Formats: sequence, structure tokens, C-alpha cells
Amino acid sequence: MTTFFQQVIYDFGRLIIFFWNTKGQDYIKESLSSMHSTDQLPCAIIFQSARGFGKKTLAIDFARMINCEEPEKSINHSCDSCVRVESMTHPDLVIIDTTSKCSDTSCRSCKSSKSISIKNCVISELIISKAKYKPFMSKKRVVIIDEADNLTNISEESLLKTLEEENDHLIVIILLKDLSKIQETIISRCQTWKLEKLTKKDLKLYLEEMYPENKKQVTDILSFGETSIGEAIEMINHPIILESKKGAVKKIINMLDTTMFEKLKYSKELSILFRKDRELVMQEINLWKNLFRELLVYEPSRESSEITVLIEDLYKKMSKLKVQSNLKKVIKIENSLARNANPLLALDNLLVSLEV
Repeated sequence: MTTFFQQVIYDFGRLIIFFWNTKGQDYIKESLSSMHSTDQLPCAIIFQSARGFGKKTLAIDFARMINCEEPEKSINHSCDSCVRVESMTHPDLVIIDTTSKCSDTSCRSCKSSKSISIKNCVISELIISKAKYKPFMSKKRVVIIDEADNLTNISEESLLKTLEEENDHLIVIILLKDLSKIQETIISRCQTWKLEKLTKKDLKLYLEEMYPENKKQVTDILSFGETSIGEAIEMINHPIILESKKGAVKKIINMLDTTMFEKLKYSKELSILFRKDRELVMQEINLWKNLFRELLVYEPSRESSEITVLIEDLYKKMSKLKVQSNLKKVIKIENSLARNANPLLALDNLLVSLEV
């Protein structure tokens, strides 16, 4: 039986309550708990999802569960191991990402590389060289590889060698957005879990509980459509990001009912930006996609904000058929840009064809 925050599990016959920092993902949490309580832990796990779903939080939660010294106290994270995991000072928890460097200050790879990657020297030092030793203070050494989409080819080969030599006291947790970015031979050695986005209802409950003083911001965030929990928290903690997204939504709503000249002008601005910051433009197009999806399921609410007022006005103007047509056009152009289509031509075609 699970709730939004806690889970009742049996640990070798003891009834305990484990407190998860991870929100949602109930099926995965139940499965991980079951594997732990029956002592059937895999040597390697992949958590896969888009950005902001909570992969890293889930991995740290699992590391805490595995090495908890007093499970009956895990509800408040009070054992020494849990406290160390929470504070990121546990000697048997290692987190590797694209910012990680090896201890060799003269290492050319770490000093000179400008690429965003997880380097082989880091994998060699923090995983391979330590794999032969037992943990310092816990049952398992847990290595979390965040942003594993950015492993270099050599790093992947080194990681694969470690995974092939199954180790009873080592668990490797790989976090990535896209499974196609990593070798199939690595995937075959791992138990893979795909995280699901929180439902809008659960996201609303969580945000209202955690940020009761930010009701207007929460209403705006929910109006964007398919927002992940990580994105939502980022927008509340960094208002400039929220304002930027609001600006993008207002811009496209205005573009739907403006002159051809203004549409082509905006298309040119976006195509220039696309060449400088491809990801930023793709994020904006994703916002447009979510806007039309939101219109398809829109239900007027008592809670209003600057964005919901605009969306409700658009909902009244636009037929469902036009919403569906616009959504298909946005998805088509999104796919074209992902396949390296000419950005100016693609965006011209999109903005000119969108209609109210």
C-alpha cells in the first residue's frame, strides 16, 4: 500500500515505513522495495526518462534504502547511513556526471576537454579501481552515473567491462534520457525502468502542499500542460524561467491571430536563435505543442491567472478541429527540425499555416 510520500514494506520480516523523497513512480518504488526486502538486487539498473522526472532523486532514495542501518527509523532518515546519504557525505555513494574529474591534476582529458562528456579517467578511478574493494561502512557501494547519455565511447567500454564482472558489493545506477545513446550491450546487463511523468492532479497536489504561498505561479505552471515535477520546481525557485515560459506562450497565442508580416518576422528571429541555441527553440516548440494539447482537454477553472485567461479566450475562439490541425503541424515541424530541416523554411511554413 503506497501513499504519495511513504510506503509500508517488509524488510526480512520487519514491518517498516520507508519515506521516499521521490514523488509518484509508485510501481517502480514498490518493485525496488520488493527486490530489496527479498535480497534480489540487480548489479546494475537504468532509470530512463526525460529531464525533470526525478531520476536522480529516485536513485539516491534507492541508495539510502539499500544501505539503511536501522530500517525502522527510515521514516525520518535518522540512522547514520541515511543522514550521510542525504548530506552527500556517504563514503559508499559516488555520483558521477559531466562535471566530474579524476584526482590527477595533470590529466589532460580533464584539463583541456571542452566537450560535455563523462570521461574514461573518471570511470576508471571512481568505478573500476574501487570495484575490487569492499564498501567502507555499508552493505553495498552505490555508483550513480547521471547524464549517462554523455558517456564517451571509451567510457562505455570501460563501464561494460565492470558490468560483465558481476560484483556482489557494487550496484551501478545509470541515469539517462535516451536509451539509444548507450550501447545495447550495456543495456542488456542492466535492469531498465522507465519513469512516468506525474499526473497533473498529483503534480498540483504536491506543488500546492510544498508551495502554498505560490498559488498563482502553480496555476500558471499547470496551464503549460505536460510539465515535469523537476521543471515545475525549477520555475517556482527561479521566477525568471517562469516568466520566460509565460512570454513564449503569450507570443504564440498572439502569433495565431496576427499579420503575415509579423509571423514571418518571428520565424526569422527563431531561425537565427535556432542556429545559436537549438535546444532553446525546441523547448519553445514543445511549449506550443503542450498548449494545443492543453486546449484539447481544457476545462474552465475557478483558479485563474494571466496565462489561464489567455488560454480560456483561445479555447472559446478555436474549434477542436483547428486545435487538432495545429497540433499535427507543430509535431510535424518538430520532427523535421530534429532531422536537421532548414529552420527558416520549416518555421515559416509552420507559423503561416497555424490558424485560429
